[in-house]
Amino acid sequence: MCGDLYVIVCMSMKMATDFCSMGFNLSIPLISYRTYHRITQPVMSKAAVQQFYRVQEAEACRLLGALASSPKDFTSEIRL
Repeated sequence: MCGDLYVIVCMSMKMATDFCSMGFNLSIPLISYRTYHRITQPVMSKAAVQQFYRVQEAEACRLLGALASSPKDFTSEIRL
């Protein structure tokens, strides 16, 4: 098993450099805003995003509960 696969799209060389400096060993494409918008519009439109409201609310409540019960473990609760 290869593990999780992540795709990161950077809009600038600075962003790509920042990701590399954080330890990401990735091939990071640089694309124009127009291409980025065309690719993301179908899944990032207002109608498409509404399906995630319940999941986001549940995860926000879970995170706040975990932070309230053990604030010292803050970094273990955050997933990037």
